[in-house]
Amino acid sequence: MTRRKRIAVALAAVLAAAAFAFWFFLDPTYHPVADVDRKPYPMRRIDLEFPPVEKGIEYYGRLRIDVYIGRDGATDRVEVIGSNVPARFAADAVRSLEQTSWEPARIGWRRVKCVKRYEIDFEPPVRSLDRTLTAPAQ
Repeated sequence: MTRRKRIAVALAAVLAAAAFAFWFFLDPTYHPVADVDRKPYPMRRIDLEFPPVEKGIEYYGRLRIDVYIGRDGATDRVEVIGSNVPARFAADAVRSLEQTSWEPARIGWRRVKCVKRYEIDFEPPVRSLDRTLTAPAQ
């Protein structure tokens, strides 16, 4: 084998190794949950508490959030996609999701970055079933 051929083979091997390393370690894509083989799941229960509100005021609404999960299981960022609830409700939900650790998503055997969408419905807590929510306390 000539020197020129050996250099070409070595260069091809280096380029193949670099392409594999990029694919395995540096893939910047956040895959949608529908595209992964194993979906991410939280390592602990996520408790979203209904924030306290002024007496007599009831809030209803929906909050849509995208959670970007890294291949290490950490929450990289949380984005509010749509909301018709007060800002403090959204802020509490974002704070809870930012502190969550995940079992990462997988495609085949490798861990990948993933984006997971949550839709959260806010309804005031029902105090009892024998009266409406707006009835005065007795």
